Amino acid sequence: MVIAASSMAMRETWPPPASHAPAPAIPYSERSHRYSAADVFRVLTGDNYIPICSMVLPVPLMRERLRGREALGDYNEDYFLLLLALTAPRVEVCVLPVDIASISVRDKENAGLQKDRSHWHFSYATFLLELLNNDEGNSPFLWQQANAPPQ
Repeated sequence: MVIAASSMAMRETWPPPASHAPAPAIPYSERSHRYSAADVFRVLTGDNYIPICSMVLPVPLMRERLRGREALGDYNEDYFLLLLALTAPRVEVCVLPVDIASISVRDKENAGLQKDRSHWHFSYATFLLELLNNDEGNSPFLWQQANAPPQ
């Protein structure tokens, strides 16, 4: 069983590193946005709405699904793993509408906030090629991405 839950993103401001400080304290933190478990199947629109910390993936299933794959993309590994899990034969999905994690968002430090998205797009394409370019790539679930409305 694949479990998709929710996560809260927290916008944080961290002080500059100081060699004499014992441990950094976060002077500012507020709720930014929420990743909702109900959006798990929006993965078909070609974007990921469920971060890795909102997924509980069974190890035997993922070991089987990753066998023979190289996972060559640099970013979007959560998207890749979710698609692998959802396209498994007879997979059951439990949508758990509770926050199970918090995600730290720090100004420009987070890779997801980069303005140049070309590396992200290349990574999406790489993962999709790896998912579709094989004997089991004829998953009707994955091919429905072509029917998803543009974002």
